[in-house]
Amino acid sequence: ISVAALPQKFNTEFYSGINFSDINGVDAGGKWVSKGGPSEGVLFGYSFNRTLGVVTGINYSTFYYTHKTKYYPVYYFNSYYPADIIAPVYQNTEIFDFSYLRVPFQFRITMPSLINFNIQAGIYFSFLQNHDLNNIYYSDHKAAGRDFGYIFSAGLSYPLNEKIGVTFNSSYITGRKHI
Repeated sequence: ISVAALPQKFNTEFYSGINFSDINGVDAGGKWVSKGGPSEGVLFGYSFNRTLGVVTGINYSTFYYTHKTKYYPVYYFNSYYPADIIAPVYQNTEIFDFSYLRVPFQFRITMPSLINFNIQAGIYFSFLQNHDLNNIYYSDHKAAGRDFGYIFSAGLSYPLNEKIGVTFNSSYITGRKHI
């Protein structure tokens, strides 16, 4: 009788990066513009074998949104001053900033090679930490304090030695609540 034993594989990943987010939906009075924001966190993983594993952790991300509202001028037809008919369209800028603490739980599939390719899918819970609405109309608005959503990730990792590696990862996150 032969028994093969594989070591348990725990790993910890510290990361820092940039998030780019987009608010879905159409607003007839303007458009949403997003800017990159910081994203930092730590992930804890457990590998069942070389291919399958789970990942959890904690992440802090800040999202910067700007709403550019279009105002259309009122045209005055004045026979004395025909130049009053032409007037430019100008935009008002409203800033919405949000910071979230996020806890993901994902299943990971790794394709081992010299450079490992992994895909992950799962759920997350997020908790609103801070929101800045510099708009007179939204100053009393309360943003959703908690959210639940889905997270999908794909990435490449290269082990530098048995204990340290480098990873490039990209994620798609979709929440369930409206901001």
